[in-house]
Amino acid sequence: MKTPEGEPNIYGAGPKNENLTNEKERRQEKIEKDMGSFLKNNYEKNENNNQRVEEIIEAVKKIFESVDKEVFPEERLHEIINQLNRYKKEDYSQEEFLSEAESLLKPVVRLYANNLEKAEEKLVKEFNEQDGFIEINRVVSYGKTGSMIHLHHLPARAISTSERLKLYEVAMKKLATIVNNDPNIEEITATSWIVAKNPELFEGAGFEIEDVKKELKEKHFQDEKRDIKHATMTRKDFLEKYLTK
Repeated sequence: MKTPEGEPNIYGAGPKNENLTNEKERRQEKIEKDMGSFLKNNYEKNENNNQRVEEIIEAVKKIFESVDKEVFPEERLHEIINQLNRYKKEDYSQEEFLSEAESLLKPVVRLYANNLEKAEEKLVKEFNEQDGFIEINRVVSYGKTGSMIHLHHLPARAISTSERLKLYEVAMKKLATIVNNDPNIEEITATSWIVAKNPELFEGAGFEIEDVKKELKEKHFQDEKRDIKHATMTRKDFLEKYLTK
């Protein structure tokens, strides 16, 4: 649940540019922090450096695929992979491995952060096309199974929190029109770790939160280590809340 900074600056360059810079710096710090968590989790869950490096390489390839080749040329990708492969053969302690990997990957992560908007837009397009989802706007897409609509949160780090919340509200109102025009839709749902992490947001939006059935989790979320919750709302309640009168 990817311009993030909002309205054009009609009052001059100073404060707006400063806010923009601060927003980008915070975003980069968050992404670098997430990288550190990824590397630590990767080290702890894998049994040897070969497995650890292979997983890191796959993550780097995903970044490569998501950004323009002008800023991340293929030659640079191969250089990084070759450097990472060295760590398969060396006997590093956990501290040494994490330090070396973080030092190598930090420029890649910064490149990704600086090109985040385009990278996320490409990722969103591929995600929706691959699974046949319909994009409502930049932060929400949906699929339909029988009489049920299932919502999908799209990567949106490049968008400020305030703008993201506005886009969610707009998406729900657009979806209400879609639901209103399709009498077969009876339920609107969302199932993910995002629901489990932010139940108050979904409850505030009118959804009821439920545990995920074991068979559903095994079928669709077998690789997800985080807690998963299910949010649901009836057609009647959804239209009462979001359909523009």
